[in-house]
Amino acid sequence: MKIPAQYRRVRTDRTIVATDSLGGASKFILQNPKLYEVEELRPEEFIPAAPGVHRCDYVYSVATIGQELYVELKGNRLTDALTQLESTLALLSLPLRFKSCFVVLNRSPSNSPEVQQLRIRFEKRTACKLTVRSRQYEHIL
Repeated sequence: MKIPAQYRRVRTDRTIVATDSLGGASKFILQNPKLYEVEELRPEEFIPAAPGVHRCDYVYSVATIGQELYVELKGNRLTDALTQLESTLALLSLPLRFKSCFVVLNRSPSNSPEVQQLRIRFEKRTACKLTVRSRQYEHIL
């Protein structure tokens, strides 16, 4: 998918914070100690809403190290978050090699067998590492 230039935001901040646009408590913090150029995308702004189209909240692309980070900030529905991530991965298909997905939930994610199975199936289908945390997650580039 071709992403219009006005939706691409390049950041070199040491700390980049993604918060839930609906005012939820979920927060994703991206630590950038080496000041890489990080392209921030918000798929909900440029992928049109349509039946069956689901978009995650943020995508961070770091070409210097070949990494893509897909972030979904969610209340408590892990299955919805995984659907949004998987759909965004399929729609964007950015060319970078290493892809990671993050779900930050307002409530504590269960480590039940069902959640573990969801994680395993997602990782097999998408070839992306999936991290699920509650409230806040910090990732260091």
